[in-house]
Amino acid sequence: FFVCRKQETETMTVTAAAGDDGQTRYTIDVRLFLVAITAAMAMSFGAGVAFGPSPSSMTLSLTDLSLPAQGVGTPVQQHRRLPTTHSAELGKKISESHVNFETPVLENMGDGAVYHPKNESGDADDEEHLPAGQHLLVDIKNIEAAFLNSESRLAKAMVDVVKAGGLTLLSYHCHSLLPAGVSCVGVLLESHISFHTWPDEGVITLDLFTCGSSPLLPVVPVIEELFGIPRSPDEKVMTLWAHELRGFRHQETRKSHYLDDQSDLAYYVTSPLDMHVKRQIVSTKSPYQQIDIWDVMDVDDTPTYQDGLLANLTEGDPRWLTNEVASPERLLFLDGTLQSMSESEKEYHEALVHPAMFAHPNPKKVAIVGGGEGATLREVLKHKTVEKATMIEIDEMMVEIAREHLPKMSDCSDYVGRADSCFDDPMSEVLHQDGSKYFIDNYGPAATGDAELFDVI
Repeated sequence: FFVCRKQETETMTVTAAAGDDGQTRYTIDVRLFLVAITAAMAMSFGAGVAFGPSPSSMTLSLTDLSLPAQGVGTPVQQHRRLPTTHSAELGKKISESHVNFETPVLENMGDGAVYHPKNESGDADDEEHLPAGQHLLVDIKNIEAAFLNSESRLAKAMVDVVKAGGLTLLSYHCHSLLPAGVSCVGVLLESHISFHTWPDEGVITLDLFTCGSSPLLPVVPVIEELFGIPRSPDEKVMTLWAHELRGFRHQETRKSHYLDDQSDLAYYVTSPLDMHVKRQIVSTKSPYQQIDIWDVMDVDDTPTYQDGLLANLTEGDPRWLTNEVASPERLLFLDGTLQSMSESEKEYHEALVHPAMFAHPNPKKVAIVGGGEGATLREVLKHKTVEKATMIEIDEMMVEIAREHLPKMSDCSDYVGRADSCFDDPMSEVLHQDGSKYFIDNYGPAATGDAELFDVI
């Protein structure tokens, strides 16, 4: 219904009815309204087809673009994109006055040598094709300002790191900043390496990511050597670093990887970025297990009693409250699982050995299953009644590593009548055999029965 005041000039052919308020109401058939709208749309479309541009007039050839002639496969040159103004998300927009646009940057777009190490083993690297990799973050401070402001020296250090890591450098690009600083990025076949410098503060932050299973941890000391140029003889270069496995691995692969973020080695050593000392002593794989030994120190560690004696600390010396004379703690990991800590291993092994030894009235023959570090053997040899201590350790390499890098764990030098090394004591017998098989062969159902019995195992 439409309500309006009656006009003398109206000529509409509709049905009219007078209302009580003096107004006339007209009834319009909605079908007539729809027919009128449809007819208007059809007429508009027809006019567009008849008088609009033809499809052929809209065709544009490559010659119309007046592009410069380029060879086959040559990418089209694009103008440099202007800086965006996402200040809310990215902070203050960089000004062109902060970047050295006038002087050509130092770069190598692949014309130089490409370092691609040959896989001597010939085995296919299955992990190389997984959506996963390793990420190494390195922060170094107290570095020479001139080095941190030199594109050429920094680029050379980056290339040398790539070579030392057995990686493949495809290209790199370095840019000096004004008034100081350099940013560099190197594109690797495996992924990338990049860094930024603050010469006045003597700081560089470096980021290295690679795909595949080649370990990145051996690259850390190389980075420290090549980038850690001290700014003065009195200042010690300080390095903080962290290593993470990134991406998506198969669950079983994660469980078996000794550097996975669920392993003790990652939790205590490789993942934390703020540790004062992280020094790799041993990382090797024996025929039976992965063996890793690390020296670590937190920023808030303080000297032990032995450290105080060595440094002649007296009561009230402020160095008792700092890590200035503190010694790092040595940790042993097998397959990524923590086995012993130098500061607490004595308490652990004493509790492991002495209750059983004291429970026997006269322990003379003792068997030790495993115990490749030698600490269990050390505690057993404290008992004067012991005539023979047989250590059954399958991994001979573990014993030799412990001799060299964990000597305190097998130290019997302060025992009366014992050898300096517990492994070399006349009462000790070290057998490199499988412990379970040893007992089954000598004491199982098929055994001859002439094997000597042990008082304590």
